[in-house]
Amino acid sequence: MSDESSRKPTVLRRPDSVHEDAELVLRVFPMPADSNANGDIFGGWVMAQVDVAGAVLPMRIAKGRIATVAVNEFLFKQPVSVGDLLSFYARVTRIGRSSVTVHVEVWAERNP
Repeated sequence: MSDESSRKPTVLRRPDSVHEDAELVLRVFPMPADSNANGDIFGGWVMAQVDVAGAVLPMRIAKGRIATVAVNEFLFKQPVSVGDLLSFYARVTRIGRSSVTVHVEVWAERNP
């Protein structure tokens, strides 16, 4: 029998390479329904989550409706698996008269 009080919870650390101005805006677990035939998570599903995460800060600034107009770059460095905990960090890089530019980074904690 193990002593429940002796277990330490896993602390989710901010990755060191995330920009200091970036804010954690979304955390999500991909589910089996989000995977492709190879067992990896669909890239389109990840892109949809990035769209949601990228909307958080502009919505606060605009205090109203916003829309994604463009995605300038999207780079997948490693596949995402079912059960990985994805953390989305966003930071505003530019505020224009009618636009807000946001940089979003996604980090995976592998099957916590």
